Amino acid sequence: MNECLTSPCSQECANIYGSYQCYCRKGYYLREDGHTCEDIDECTTGTHNCSLAEKCYNIRGGYRCLSLSCPPNYRKVTDTRCERISCPTYMECQNSPLRITYYYLSFQSNIVIPAQIFRIGPAPAYSGDNVIVTITQGNEENYFSTRKLNAYTGAVFLQRQVQDPRDFLITVEMKLWRQGKFTTFQARIYVFITANLL
Repeated sequence: MNECLTSPCSQECANIYGSYQCYCRKGYYLREDGHTCEDIDECTTGTHNCSLAEKCYNIRGGYRCLSLSCPPNYRKVTDTRCERISCPTYMECQNSPLRITYYYLSFQSNIVIPAQIFRIGPAPAYSGDNVIVTITQGNEENYFSTRKLNAYTGAVFLQRQVQDPRDFLITVEMKLWRQGKFTTFQARIYVFITANLL
């Protein structure tokens, strides 16, 4: 009898004489119930190979080693944020972001499309605020889109199904119109699409 035909295992099943054995894919371990696979958090267990200069980010079935570096004229203020410290000219100040913030998002490939994956807006927001949100880099294949939710909030959507595991880095720019002038903020968003386990 092939017990694997009724799929008792959450990931892989091997039919053996008189029984079956459940297995997990790389990056997972088999729980005590003998059927269910659980993600290994390599960042917590220390089983990653990230350098001291890199931050470990856990995803389903693996991890990524990420390094945040600030561009010239910016300083690192947190593990995920750079702030502008100077700009040579007034025009460069107008056209460069006041703040650059990094975000890390992970989704399985079977996510229902369209999926709102990120929201951006000023905090706090004031009456009269208005934002323009655009993707300026990393969307050459049009997997992502932006929408305005209200005067002071924009959102990023995953609009196309991603069939296989894949990593994206998209740059989202928010121009905030407040009291007669624009200020630009930038979000650099790592989107990790992992395999569907079902």
